[in-house]
Amino acid sequence: MSKWLERELTRELAPVRAPEALGKRLGIYPSPRREWPRMMLAVAAGLVVLMAGGYAAGRSNSRDLHQAATRPSGQCVSCHTL
Repeated sequence: MSKWLERELTRELAPVRAPEALGKRLGIYPSPRREWPRMMLAVAAGLVVLMAGGYAAGRSNSRDLHQAATRPSGQCVSCHTL
């Protein structure tokens, strides 16, 4: 092989670094972690607690004031002194 051809092939076929986008898609390079703002997590946790409390309060029979008000006086459930 001629020296000119060998030099050209060496220059044109030299190893190169792959683009980072390709490495991320193939899983070679780690993708940057997404950081959640702490305030957003606190608000989300608060909403979950409020929803769970609302669900629990809705399921509780002892807090149903309308049912206690319409119950006849001879049917006291908790203290027998109505």
